[in-house]
Amino acid sequence: MKGSRILALGVAYKAGVGDIRDSPALEIIEDLLARGAQLEYADPRVPQIQVGGHLLKSVAWAQADLSAYDLVVLLTAHPEFEPARLVRDARLVLDTRNATGALGDFRHVIKI
Repeated sequence: MKGSRILALGVAYKAGVGDIRDSPALEIIEDLLARGAQLEYADPRVPQIQVGGHLLKSVAWAQADLSAYDLVVLLTAHPEFEPARLVRDARLVLDTRNATGALGDFRHVIKI
């Protein structure tokens, strides 16, 4: 985990909103940072977050080079996050919302 480049998609507690109260994404991000991951996040509704002593600013989904990350983790399935782009461009995907489910099975996509 240490040194891995990870992009977390979505930090809001549910899709389509900007509320982060009680969002499980924050705990996941905090754990990844504590394990030494180089983590960035994208959330069109949450411009910045404070997690585990780190101030993080959202990167723009539309401009993000998904292939530059070791892992892209979909935590909140905002409608802006295009499943087809995620499957096509990311090297490894952890889909916690089954947003890619309708596209079929792919070796580099893990669905939980």
